[in-house]
Amino acid sequence: MRFNLLKRETEHIGKITTTKKRVVVISLIVVLLILSATMLACCTKKHYDPKYLTDSCELKVKDLNTSNEFNFDKVYSKESVEIYLGSDIKDDKTIDFLIENSIGAYSLIKSNTLLKTDFTVIISDNFVSNCGINETLGLCISLPSKTSYEEIVSWFLYSQNIESDLPFGVYAGISALLTNSPLCEKFPLSVINKNSIYSDLQFPLYEIDNLADDERKIAFSFAKRLIEDLLSDNKTYIDILSMSKDDLSSFLSEKYGVCLPEYSFEPYSKEYEYKVKQGCFTYYINREYNDIILPADVFSTKYSVLTDWLKDNAKTTKESDEVFNISKMYDINVYLDDGLKSTGITGYAYSDYINMYSVGSFSHEYIHHILFYLGKSGYAREVIPEMHASTSKYAMAMWYYLFTGQAKNFPYNKEVKEKETYLQTLTLYKKYKAKTPTVDDFDFWLFADCFSAIYTEKGTTFIHRVQTDSLAYYIARVYGTNYVWQINMNTQIVIEGKPYLDVVDEWYNYIKSLNH
Repeated sequence: MRFNLLKRETEHIGKITTTKKRVVVISLIVVLLILSATMLACCTKKHYDPKYLTDSCELKVKDLNTSNEFNFDKVYSKESVEIYLGSDIKDDKTIDFLIENSIGAYSLIKSNTLLKTDFTVIISDNFVSNCGINETLGLCISLPSKTSYEEIVSWFLYSQNIESDLPFGVYAGISALLTNSPLCEKFPLSVINKNSIYSDLQFPLYEIDNLADDERKIAFSFAKRLIEDLLSDNKTYIDILSMSKDDLSSFLSEKYGVCLPEYSFEPYSKEYEYKVKQGCFTYYINREYNDIILPADVFSTKYSVLTDWLKDNAKTTKESDEVFNISKMYDINVYLDDGLKSTGITGYAYSDYINMYSVGSFSHEYIHHILFYLGKSGYAREVIPEMHASTSKYAMAMWYYLFTGQAKNFPYNKEVKEKETYLQTLTLYKKYKAKTPTVDDFDFWLFADCFSAIYTEKGTTFIHRVQTDSLAYYIARVYGTNYVWQINMNTQIVIEGKPYLDVVDEWYNYIKSLNH
């Protein structure tokens, strides 16, 4: 019995040893297979020999519009073409593509007698596509690595006409013709109308990463059609490039029933890719801008959305100027950096600028500047702007998303249950509206009254600015806006024979009646 037990134990140990050996062998085979596959992939990977050999260099170039300086460590020269490549551009195929397209673009405009001044090309993803004078390099064109051939030709053409006020689309159209661009295709001219963006001819329309591909094709196609029609009007390329912006706008109006927009886009820097001029405003727009309140499908830096916002701003600015009798406002810079930097405010106006955290606050912040301009920024400095900002659709959208608790980026104050107070107010709000509010029909003033009805108590401090708005709007509605202006300078006024505090009591009784 004992011998048999030992024998079985020996057999068991032998089986374990054999199993371990098999596992080791299988593991070795798997490792060898992986190594073989890796070596095979390395062997079969086609080696790329660069077509254009660059020389090493050490060059620092400052951004045209900022103090930022970047390194360039490669240069390619051929005849009059000098191309510097940033130290961030390393892929040989990318380098070949950029050099070949730059040389091709230079030769193309030269052979069509459109080259007036030689220039230097600098290529780096630390720069935006732009053109200007560099103190070391002279006339200089900056290009990021993802720049199409059509765009390169367009920027080269633009550099030769840098003093002109023509929109970028003119150069894009000539480029499309000269390159016989595959982007261009026949399209129904009916898409070009007063509500379309394609006749704007602004440079973001032709960027690779702004419009959808089919939209970008239409933009290039219309630009090409425009140049073809100008050539058919007995003009040469030189004639076209000699036109003024007003000449071009007249042609667009006569030929297609459209005209150039009041705003104009320029490239600026990596921090603010777009610089937009409109009236007294100069906008600096970061394409990575996030709105602190509005969702991305309501506001983004896509060209069509940006321009819709600019048109809304122009409308409300005109209305405000008429109300306050402003004939010429001082220049104002408007910055769209990143709304998420805000700690809870939607915008800030001071001196000669506006910082935007939610684009819906533009009309409100502009009226702050009007009050600065008039010297009347007093007790009602927050109320008066709001009373005249309600025609902006982006302002109404901002309040809708904030007060319905849908502003995902907004830091609602959990300590005071801010979101909950808004939702409770909405319950009362719905008592006076037949349907649930939407972004298109949200009534800011009714919400302010309902909030005040719930959270206002005599002898206590207001907990929210909408209570002040509700009071002021009541006075304006019942007694006239002029009294709000008087309150702005002096809260101890008499309103139609009634002391101010008596009118406050009237308002209190009114809002409390809403919550019965």
